[in-house]
Amino acid sequence: MKSIIKTVSIYGITGLIPSFILVSNLALAEGQSNSGTFRNPFQGSGTDTVPEFLDKLATFLINFGAVVVVFFVVFAGFKFVVAQGNPEKIAQAKQMLFYTLIGGAILLGAKVISSAIKSTIEEFAL
Repeated sequence: MKSIIKTVSIYGITGLIPSFILVSNLALAEGQSNSGTFRNPFQGSGTDTVPEFLDKLATFLINFGAVVVVFFVVFAGFKFVVAQGNPEKIAQAKQMLFYTLIGGAILLGAKVISSAIKSTIEEFAL
């Protein structure tokens, strides 16, 4: 046990700490330009602000989640067919369908809450 702790601490000191220092310094150097200001990382991507980026990210994640929900609804239906009357397998398929529908409701709720927050912020920004 002591040899494992010693090995991990040696690798941590000799490998990870210098790596973190190097990466953090590279990130600082990347963000700076010759004028001493930071460049806009969203420039040229169609998003100019962090809220626009977060909105696009949320939309992407919700759309991806919707595809996953559809896949699992179909998969739960497949499990119902394969169960062939076996009560245990039917119970597993019902549980999978139930949890999938809960996940879909959470995704739908996230979209509604996101839209409500966005419209509220836009009202106060005017």
